[in-house]
Amino acid sequence: MFSNLGHDKYIAAFPATVLKVDSKKCVKCGICVKQCPNGNISFENGTITFGRGCAACSRCMHICPKNAYEYMDKTFEQYDLKQKSILEQL
Repeated sequence: MFSNLGHDKYIAAFPATVLKVDSKKCVKCGICVKQCPNGNISFENGTITFGRGCAACSRCMHICPKNAYEYMDKTFEQYDLKQKSILEQL
């Protein structure tokens, strides 16, 4: 269904066009590689690389413990379970 609309081409190109991995933050833990539902992420020559099977689920961005992923030059901090709630901070 989506292939008729051209969505499949955009989604396949999603990581190459809008995702970046900050090599200074990435500790090569492999969590993103293991958690990618399509097996689209791998290590090549010590760096993260993306294949053409991206589902645009953004799991890699949200699971990275070092916040090494950038989406359109923005980073996403992991939720800290130890963080005080907003009401506790008032």
